[in-house]
Amino acid sequence: ILGDMPEILLRQIVGNSLSLEDVKDIFKYVLEQISKTEVPVTMSAATTQYFSHIFQMPRDLYMTALLRNTMQASNTCAAFVGNVHWAPVQNYW
Repeated sequence: ILGDMPEILLRQIVGNSLSLEDVKDIFKYVLEQISKTEVPVTMSAATTQYFSHIFQMPRDLYMTALLRNTMQASNTCAAFVGNVHWAPVQNYW
């Protein structure tokens, strides 16, 4: 199985869970943090780093559910997940 949450689904989930004011506050905070760093960082990477509970958690939950459903149909499964997802998938399992 090769599975990740479709980007459009993630955008719908995030868009339905945040108000416009929340998005503005996140944007301002991330810009402030980027201006303080000495190492160049992208807006996307900084947003994921500082607000992973908003932008990364839906993906982790999706992958965990996908793996659990796969395990119902088999006795063994080899799963390869990125470092960012490893601990959350273990916790949600």
